[in-house]
Amino acid sequence: MKLQQLLILAVWSAAATSALGQWNVTQVTDDNYYDTNPNISGGNIVWLSRRGGDMQVFLYDGSTVTQLTDDDRTRSVPSISGDNVAWYAYDDYGGPSQIMLYDGTTTVPLTGLDGFANRPIATGPYVVWQGGENPTDDIYRYDGTTTTQIMSGNAVSVKASGEYIAWIAMDSTGGYDSEVFLFDGSSITQITHNDVEDRFPVLYENRIAWQTEDDATWTGPGGEISYYEVAYYDGTEVIQLTDNLKIDTEIVISDGGVVWKTKASPNSSDNQVYYFDGVSTQMIASDGLDLTIEGSRIAWVADGPTDTDVYVWENGVTTRISNPGFTDRGPRISGDTIAWASNNSGFGDDEVFIATVVPEPTTLVVVDIKPGSVNLKSKGLLPVVVYGTEGVDVTEIDLDTLLLNGVGPRVKPNGSWHVSFEDVDGDGIDDLVMHFEMQALGIEPGTTELALTGALMDGTEFQGADAIRIVPDFNGDLMVNATDLAIMKHSYGAAGVGFELGDANADGLVDATDLAILKASFGFEAPTGAVPEPATLLVMAAAGLALLRRKLKIPSGRGYGG
Repeated sequence: MKLQQLLILAVWSAAATSALGQWNVTQVTDDNYYDTNPNISGGNIVWLSRRGGDMQVFLYDGSTVTQLTDDDRTRSVPSISGDNVAWYAYDDYGGPSQIMLYDGTTTVPLTGLDGFANRPIATGPYVVWQGGENPTDDIYRYDGTTTTQIMSGNAVSVKASGEYIAWIAMDSTGGYDSEVFLFDGSSITQITHNDVEDRFPVLYENRIAWQTEDDATWTGPGGEISYYEVAYYDGTEVIQLTDNLKIDTEIVISDGGVVWKTKASPNSSDNQVYYFDGVSTQMIASDGLDLTIEGSRIAWVADGPTDTDVYVWENGVTTRISNPGFTDRGPRISGDTIAWASNNSGFGDDEVFIATVVPEPTTLVVVDIKPGSVNLKSKGLLPVVVYGTEGVDVTEIDLDTLLLNGVGPRVKPNGSWHVSFEDVDGDGIDDLVMHFEMQALGIEPGTTELALTGALMDGTEFQGADAIRIVPDFNGDLMVNATDLAIMKHSYGAAGVGFELGDANADGLVDATDLAILKASFGFEAPTGAVPEPATLLVMAAAGLALLRRKLKIPSGRGYGG
């Protein structure tokens, strides 16, 4: 049975500012139950909540909390990927268990109760789990339609990422050391071939990191304990990331690199956090637990002003994002959102929180499309100007980020962008002149505005737009004349005929509005020569800006939209 409830969410702003902007923290649950182990994918969050002695699965989709289970079965921490939520459940401890899948609409069992199936991982369209006659035996994968057995054997520590699956197993030589294996969607490869213990792999696509046993040991009250180093497979070769005679553990991985914590000894209280970005390794925190990473954004919990708090590191900046006075644990990241469990009123009353980064406001720039009249049939270039101002230095624009209607500027034969820096409007500040291929822009009939987006070299994003007028050249001869009038006359009063038959504004009807558009453009003739370069644009800009200022009745300066 599904139970739905809308919650009043408490929101406050984090005390510090992250590298990307301000973090907003939202309390998702406030129910006096033990809500724990949240996992997150996009805008969806799942967790376990103890209700009447049993742990139930809950889902939050950004606005509504839905209870996915309501029975007396024992179940695992749910895994989530998109709309898919997977967990395993059993009736009796140590007895048969089965994999359950909620696909965004319904909950169905993926396995029966005639064996062991556990530790499901939802990843992309797949659900991967261990099962067989023993709890850790074979590996299975469900692809949305069919369940396939990936391998048969004593697999442990199974991880999955998209079509890739990694695990630990004994090698075929019969030795007692464990090795790392990788399934790439079609075949299995043994990644390690050594005489030491490899354990606890983590996986991002075809990249794997794991603990590998060091020859040295640490002797303590309980006897000898092995040191473990961090090993990394980058898809091609195995690299040992540490060699420090310490205990490197709690490894996590993403496309942005590998993170782990380091303890000097098993009894040490220090948990230094290290980050390998694919090139070099740096320590990013002197203390941290419950590590998580997505891209190059890393989160963990550590002692705060009054209790354990959630911290985020990105681009060299560390930010405490959780509210003081709460005991926080288990952060997980997806995109610009971090979820965790928190307690501030004693054992048994954990609640789920999320923090979402609020990006810095996008800078608006003045864009001028020249000419404002656009012929959809033109095979030429469309000049566009971004005006420099005291607040926007166009020479600092990252040209690789420029997109007009989702398309970059024309690439010249020498491989460079067809752009230049000129003082188009004569104000003493450089402006950026770009040229875009008309046919590549994919402008649709009825379009009245084109938007330009981009970013400065420092990552500051900007946007701007300018109005355009699509000329009613219905027959594509690059002129608006009596022929186009005849086409419109033939279709006048018709509905659903399209631009080519006279619907100039693409509103689905050929009527007086289309006739007015044609009248305003009558006599238009597209340029047949080269598109004006910056020197010619100087004259065009001066006249255009003067006219624009008269229309807007502003004595100086330029407004958004040019």
